[in-house]
Amino acid sequence: MRLPTQDPRVDAFAHALIARRLLLEWRDITIHWVWLPLWHLVGAVGAATGHDLSVQRAVSVLASGASPLVLTALLQGRDRESYTPFLAGVLCALWPLNVVMGGTAEPEGVFQLLTLLTALPGSVNARSRRGSSSGSRRCSATRPGCCPGSSPCSGGRRAGSGEGSGRGRSPAR
Repeated sequence: MRLPTQDPRVDAFAHALIARRLLLEWRDITIHWVWLPLWHLVGAVGAATGHDLSVQRAVSVLASGASPLVLTALLQGRDRESYTPFLAGVLCALWPLNVVMGGTAEPEGVFQLLTLLTALPGSVNARSRRGSSSGSRRCSATRPGCCPGSSPCSGGRRAGSGEGSGRGRSPAR
């Protein structure tokens, strides 16, 4: 017995029809329903150049194939020594939904890639900030408050620790 499921190709054909309609009525934004028109514009470019769903399928395949690479790059920015970024990329590449949606002309692979790409600049900036401070950070009077638990005016010493602050010593010493 086979349970009825939604065929992703049906939705892809609906997007293709909207893309073709976009060529005729490009000012009518009501044809997009709740979708933003990006994917319909991709389909409209394909339809205007004489192609069918193959253009959208190719874009979807490329985006689904690039997503695991971008995910791996994002995670390597956080953890270079571990195998976790590579494992996450492999799991993303082999994830059934990524494979199925990548083969159809659906926009999910493209939106997944765009979402990952928006996080990439933050990851690169964080990596460059970490790389610019060579070695371990030391507390000093020139950088007050840099140590956890230190107060801004303690010169890097822990507040209330008695280390060099004159507190905690007996007057007899």
